[in-house]
Amino acid sequence: MARNHLVDCLKAYSCLLVVFGHVIFGIQNMGGISQPQFAPYLKDFIWTFHVPLFMFLSGFVYRITGEWKGKKTRWQFILHKAVNLGVPYIVFSILYVLINSRIPGTNFSHSAQELLYLWKTPVAQYWFLRTLFLLFVIYVLLSRFLSNIWITVILTVLSCVHLLFPELPFLSLGNIINWAFAFGFGVCLASLNNLCFSGVKAAAVIAGHLALEAVFLLTGISGLPVIVEIERAAGIIASIAVVSLLVKNANIEKFLLYISRYSFPIYLLHTFFTAGVRILLQKAGIHNYALHVGIGMLLGVALPLLIAIIMEKTVWLNFVLYPSQTLKKLKQQRAAVH
Repeated sequence: MARNHLVDCLKAYSCLLVVFGHVIFGIQNMGGISQPQFAPYLKDFIWTFHVPLFMFLSGFVYRITGEWKGKKTRWQFILHKAVNLGVPYIVFSILYVLINSRIPGTNFSHSAQELLYLWKTPVAQYWFLRTLFLLFVIYVLLSRFLSNIWITVILTVLSCVHLLFPELPFLSLGNIINWAFAFGFGVCLASLNNLCFSGVKAAAVIAGHLALEAVFLLTGISGLPVIVEIERAAGIIASIAVVSLLVKNANIEKFLLYISRYSFPIYLLHTFFTAGVRILLQKAGIHNYALHVGIGMLLGVALPLLIAIIMEKTVWLNFVLYPSQTLKKLKQQRAAVH
């Protein structure tokens, strides 16, 4: 089916927010750098919706591409997702742990022993891949008996129960169902058109989100049951409004579409470079907050993008990023030879 440019631009916007969030979060955790007073609030604000936006988009794309029916059977769909999310999850988790365990000065230390527990305990940002896969599995299997709306309602209620009573034996599913609302919001949404505000309406939506989140953060209720889902929904809707305004500029739209093309490798690789920048700048005696943020953002996006361009030129390196796509190309090449 034809690409949805708004979805692609939203994916790029979310990707850039994730990189930015990790840059300012890393600086805050590292210490030794004088931060503006607003920095902690900015970090907390971004954290309320940047990953939920990614989850929402994953759910929305799942719906508009035919859900599991796009792969004919439920089990073929699950296998497809297991390969396409599992290969990068394993490869980049191993790479992250091995590099992190050898480099001093990172915010979170890891040991090689953690590799034995990747099946149940994700590292760094790779938890997203495992969570997304399990949400796909839950929605695909429960769709035999329930509509997507009811699946989302039930999982959201269970998520609230889990937040209220974390001691209940939800096992590892607690951290999975906590993201069901954002994913389900996308799955249940028929179209983005009704949320594509422009002009005064868009400004009002964005201002309303800022005001609402300011109240939640300043009163200390941000992240509480029910409130957290309101925050995520408001952030997702406001993000759609922001991007709807941004793409009216052709150059910005072109930039976002380009970033979108490489958003997955940027997501997979950016923390290697944002952490490296922090360490190198600190060792060089540079403690300026703006420089840390600017250089961290620049290299956190540009270097993964450069690596992705190199990887896509080699079939088996590209396999690490896009397994089924690479296998399909190999099959086509063999068919052309014969």
